[in-house]
Amino acid sequence: MMNVARALASAGCSVYLCSSKLNVNVDNVHMCEVLPNIFVVGEEYAGKRSVPYRIVNRCFHLFFIARYLFRVLSIVCNIEGEKVFYLYPQPEASMDVGVLFLVHWFESYKVFYDVNELRISSIGTTQLISSTVKREFTRLKYILVENLTRYYDGLVVISTNLEKRFYRYNRTMVRIPILSEPASNGKRFRPSLRNGETFRMCFAGEVSVRKEGMDVLLEALSQLKKTNKNFELHLYGPVTEYDKREIFGKLIPRYGVADNTIYHGVINQTEVPNELRKAHLLLLTRPLNTMTHYGFSTKLAEYMASGVPVLVSNVSDNLLFVNDGVNGYCIDRLDAATISAKLRQIIMNYNTEVERISTGAYDTVERHFNPSRYSSTLYSFLFG
Repeated sequence: MMNVARALASAGCSVYLCSSKLNVNVDNVHMCEVLPNIFVVGEEYAGKRSVPYRIVNRCFHLFFIARYLFRVLSIVCNIEGEKVFYLYPQPEASMDVGVLFLVHWFESYKVFYDVNELRISSIGTTQLISSTVKREFTRLKYILVENLTRYYDGLVVISTNLEKRFYRYNRTMVRIPILSEPASNGKRFRPSLRNGETFRMCFAGEVSVRKEGMDVLLEALSQLKKTNKNFELHLYGPVTEYDKREIFGKLIPRYGVADNTIYHGVINQTEVPNELRKAHLLLLTRPLNTMTHYGFSTKLAEYMASGVPVLVSNVSDNLLFVNDGVNGYCIDRLDAATISAKLRQIIMNYNTEVERISTGAYDTVERHFNPSRYSSTLYSFLFG
């Protein structure tokens, strides 16, 4: 969202970032200008909410959302000039409903909606009766929210598949991929692989079997290990209890790559770029499922902006931006044999290809993922 704000700010807009998590001191006084023309409104509660408060908040969530939105609207009244709302969805669909009713229909403001995922694809698959009931309720809730997108003034979508799906609800839309800042001050990092050096691969994001295909990747590494033993896989990011048991308790021991796999946990977002540049290859080998078909990885632009080559699978819009051997590496099939063969090829030809691929990646970020490239497009879409 910050990169969308950057795009609008560079077009001359003042952007006020509001979040229901920042629900303390939501007023005209408590605004922090984090970047030129970009303000964060409100503060996050510093203490720990009591159990009774959390129960009441859960039972009367719409009331708390409405109270928060009225506070935001009271600020908006004092801002001069034309005003529009840009809704970036959160897990709780009640915010979507609240914004439509209070901001769009009651107060008659123009509201645009950022479609950055197919929410229904994120529902779990557990078969417990209580969870099944909850899952069905969540599914119906997400269907409702999806149908409500017809009432927004326009949609901003992140992938061609989301564009096709939501076109039946709302034909006023613009497609903008998830953005990233290009190399700061024009400085470009150039990776290299020294003779005898351990080949470092890196993944930064939710460490998951379903979403990120860790099962196939680890099997591929076990095959790679038969001929190339001097490599490491560095993992950064959160992991659920289920994936922790599957990945670290079963898959890593099964495939004999415990000595090659290092999990760093969750690190500060500001540290991620430096950690990426410690690697020789960044991995985005996602499996094809409903979630990855409609989504667009937040990591692709960030990976390419690092200058380190990235290996991607053929899901969503990846191949619209990554050309194999030109600005990254691609695989059409996601199976262990295909990945391991590709990794051997990358390692063998690394130093002869890395400069060309790194340069191509930087150029791609500048052309397709730089927020300033979308300033006029977004401004015209929201205010035209």
